[in-house]
Amino acid sequence: MKLFRLVHKQVASTLMDNPATGCSFAQNLPFIYGYDAIPTAVLESPVYRSLAKILPVLYVVEYILPEYSPIKRIMSASNIYGDFRTSNDYLGPWVKFFLNDCQELAAAFPSKHFFWADINNYIINPNHKMFKHVKIGKIYQLARSHDNS
Repeated sequence: MKLFRLVHKQVASTLMDNPATGCSFAQNLPFIYGYDAIPTAVLESPVYRSLAKILPVLYVVEYILPEYSPIKRIMSASNIYGDFRTSNDYLGPWVKFFLNDCQELAAAFPSKHFFWADINNYIINPNHKMFKHVKIGKIYQLARSHDNS
């Protein structure tokens, strides 16, 4: 399975040596956001929230998960996404339980923006025993065009 992640230059340059570089955290538990397509990564990645200024150049990274990786399917629920009004949590409390349980390498959950479509977002657990088999594929430079013509 191939998933995509949006990162900035400092993270992209170190991912071949350590695929967990620049991961996100849920109550001190690391995880990596993944998306099933590059446009979804661009539209839904929290990297835009974490930067004070959107950089003119970002990178898209291919994560290649081993065949038959165990994936937990999180179905539609009201607590998939956190409450922006009360905290910085992008995802709800289920993430902590998923990461602590450590039974699956990844969790798939419905898109926040395209909930009506069959589009999943993912989190990858770098503490899962199969994470050592996750490979970094291509790293693409994603440059925003400044040409308004």
